[in-house]
Amino acid sequence: MLGIGYRFYPLDNTEALNRFYVSPTMKYKVYNHFERDLTNTLGDEKGQNSNLNFTFNFGYQTWLAKSFSMDFYAGLGIGYQQRTDHSIVNEFNGSSWGYKWQQHSSSGARYVFTAGIKIGIGKE
Repeated sequence: MLGIGYRFYPLDNTEALNRFYVSPTMKYKVYNHFERDLTNTLGDEKGQNSNLNFTFNFGYQTWLAKSFSMDFYAGLGIGYQQRTDHSIVNEFNGSSWGYKWQQHSSSGARYVFTAGIKIGIGKE
């Protein structure tokens, strides 16, 4: 996973560390997985799911103590997903049945919604 974002604090008259912010964020994630043939007829195959997401987040960061903060955020955006999986298929080759892996790929754009709470622990 690789992510980058920048925070803008539009309300400058608020307390220094307790502030509302707006943050454009871009994240790229890759998930790898292996698909196994339990009969051991075929070798393992590698599948992959990759996501590129851009979100526009709104949040509020509050410091509850000198070394403890909470950050509440939510956002909307758009993303692109590309996925590769495999399944086992039967084939008749003229005299007998054989098995092989068949690859399935899909990709496309999608809407992204994000929400969460981040906890910060620091040292004075």
